Amino acid sequence: MNIGVAETVSRLCLLETANQMSENVLATLALPYSLVPDFLVDGKSYQVPFVTEEPSVVAAASFAAKIIKRSGGFETEVHKRQMIEQIALYQVEKGRPSHQRCSQKERVARAG
Repeated sequence: MNIGVAETVSRLCLLETANQMSENVLATLALPYSLVPDFLVDGKSYQVPFVTEEPSVVAAASFAAKIIKRSGGFETEVHKRQMIEQIALYQVEKGRPSHQRCSQKERVARAG
């Protein structure tokens, strides 16, 4: 099936519509792509991405993050590590880095 650009765009959730559906929208993935700001974990603040059409979920998570941050945030502890991680990359283009490390701000800037 061959569809035109105009039809493709009309099928996608437009950013203006997504902004009406949820808070802190960055982009769309057929649903609004939002951020819940300021989850404090081990003294470091994180912006947590959410993809949902339900604005109350993002609003509730944002509110919870603020309350938890005022209480000192989340603290984590690793108990007896059982696994190691491994990432396998297949069909990676030659001459192109197989991975890039970038800051969270850079990832957010690219997504917007």
